[in-house]
Amino acid sequence: MISICHININSITKHKVELLARFSKYDVISVNETNLKSERPFSLLGYNIFRNDRVGKAGGGVLLGVKEHVKRREIINKTTHKNEIIAVQIETLLYKSILISSIYVAPTAKIDMNIFQELYNINNNCIIVGDLNVTLFEMGSTKTNARGKQPQELLNEGIIECVDDDSTTFEKNEYEAKLDWILGSQPLLSFITNVETHPTIGTINGHKPLTFYIQIGAEPKPTSPRLSLNFKEAKWTKFRSKLDQQLMLWNNDTSLNSALNIEEHSTFFTNSIMLATKEAVPAPTPTSKSYPLNKVWPTVRKFHSKRIKETFTCNMTYNNTTATSDKEKANLFGDYFENDVYSYTDDTLPFHDQVTSQASNIKKKNITSLNTPKWKQITIEEVKYHIKQLRNSSAGPDNIHNRCLKNSSELLIQHLTKLFNQILKQGCIPTKWKMTNIILILKPKKDKQHPSSYRPISLLSCLGKLLEKIIKQRLMLELERRNILPENQAGFRPGKSTIYNIL
Repeated sequence: MISICHININSITKHKVELLARFSKYDVISVNETNLKSERPFSLLGYNIFRNDRVGKAGGGVLLGVKEHVKRREIINKTTHKNEIIAVQIETLLYKSILISSIYVAPTAKIDMNIFQELYNINNNCIIVGDLNVTLFEMGSTKTNARGKQPQELLNEGIIECVDDDSTTFEKNEYEAKLDWILGSQPLLSFITNVETHPTIGTINGHKPLTFYIQIGAEPKPTSPRLSLNFKEAKWTKFRSKLDQQLMLWNNDTSLNSALNIEEHSTFFTNSIMLATKEAVPAPTPTSKSYPLNKVWPTVRKFHSKRIKETFTCNMTYNNTTATSDKEKANLFGDYFENDVYSYTDDTLPFHDQVTSQASNIKKKNITSLNTPKWKQITIEEVKYHIKQLRNSSAGPDNIHNRCLKNSSELLIQHLTKLFNQILKQGCIPTKWKMTNIILILKPKKDKQHPSSYRPISLLSCLGKLLEKIIKQRLMLELERRNILPENQAGFRPGKSTIYNIL
């Protein structure tokens, strides 16, 4: 079952708290007259937002909020003849997919009848909701206005039909009219049930929220490979016990003298931590506490003031290619980063030639033993020190979290120290540590339809980053001891700031 709410709200920002408090149980929320500005972010907790903002003039705008667990993608986002449209396609269990569209037609504009035909041509299983500013006497209004002939012709054609409900959706003083409509195609329209109107939001007079259900199930969105864990409820004693139990299964006589052995040990190590995590750290579960009435609004305001992740789910365009599905967008971003961001260009600077030549000479030499004075083995105390300094940052593709490392056992530290030393000796990094999850952050005031508007954030393996921190500290100490760095190098050096070069 898919539940839908529609409302003309006249500024969604002003009424966001009440909207969520009253209608957050619905899978899809359609909003007309959002009054949003395109350069300002907006989010609803638990929803992916699709929006078409009015440009160059105050007011207007349409929005569709779709629950995060629902599989969906944007299909139409445009304004034509002052008709503002946003449409998304939702995958369902009964049908292959259905199209849900929100349309707002200002009182001074004419309805573009071609829009309805276009939506039907895209997907003949379509639902259209919106404030069309049309009144029909036959549908509950006190009279038929001049614009009423347009939808009447549409309904007479039989392609798009209106839900058989004559409840008025707008009231002002003693005037009532049906301005907000639920239209759709058959047989999908026959699955609509429980059409209701509700008291207005924010004001005594105005548009009434409209809710209904479609008696077909939405296909859930594929789950993320990233684990979500409730570390507040973690049983760390149980975690360490299970972890040691798993680590004891490793044959300590196994040598790590090849890339394959290191890969096997790394995989075993990762799986041991994951098994212990699964047993001792629960996944977050939604709470269903009953709050006293006097605490409801303070709680809502508390969460309203928090920063909420905003999602950008529009179509993407790059090199005359348009991506609509998540997979297509991922491939498009990959092409962009490969061709425009990380493309290789020959560096002809003398310094580059000098570094390349020196690196080549080092590679030709035999790798010296870690037992030589040139490179001391990593110690258990060293690993412990750096683990204590770890932040609670996000995990990489291996899903090993820093919190698990900070609550680890002595046996884990021993395994980790041995693995680190063999990695350095053999010059082989485990494959998983080279992989990354990339999160894209929209830059302020940038066009969300272009890949260049996003800043990539890479989430690497916490185990790999731990080894990097150990190596970095050793290199920095050696650079300082030998006085290799120039005196005017202030960036990325402890106790110095780039501002010193200005003074």
